[in-house]
Amino acid sequence: FLAFYDKGKLKKIEVSGDHQPETLADVPRAKGGDWSSSGGILFARDEGLFQIDADGGGERVVTTLDRERGEVSHGWPEFLPDGRSFLFLVRSTQPERTGLYLASLDSPGRTRISNDYSRAVYSRDGYLLFARDGSLFAQPFDLRAKQLKGTAQQIAANVKYHPGSDGAFDVSDNGVLIYRQTEGLPVTRLQIVD
Repeated sequence: FLAFYDKGKLKKIEVSGDHQPETLADVPRAKGGDWSSSGGILFARDEGLFQIDADGGGERVVTTLDRERGEVSHGWPEFLPDGRSFLFLVRSTQPERTGLYLASLDSPGRTRISNDYSRAVYSRDGYLLFARDGSLFAQPFDLRAKQLKGTAQQIAANVKYHPGSDGAFDVSDNGVLIYRQTEGLPVTRLQIVD
């Protein structure tokens, strides 16, 4: 199956295309989402993050905005390999609270792990990938300790992204990286990076 947003709805469709899309949830403004290895889909609404079973049942609240901390949005969730822990962005009117956070479906707490305000994805070779100032960076991430290590290294320039939201990049389970370059460059092409 493939999950996607269409006209304010979260939907799924069989990759074969043999059936019509099935609506799973109402999502007026799409702010990213991810499908875990355990079958749940994590998605963002204006009031926080939610999880829904892939069959469309069991919708539940995962995070809510903390207004005392100035939070105005949660978005762009990405599961870690355990299928329970996930990364997401928090935007706040208090700059020291804006950034990349780590949380789990198993507990209500969350931890700010970076002040970078970019969607992030985990690469199975132990790196967290994120955009900063139009470039793609990789930084070692300790999966057991659930924290960044070392320093971030630039791995690609002129990567398409919107500060504080989505980035046009992803990495597969076998380490293949795909990204989109910014407009205005003479040639746009896909590049494979090991």
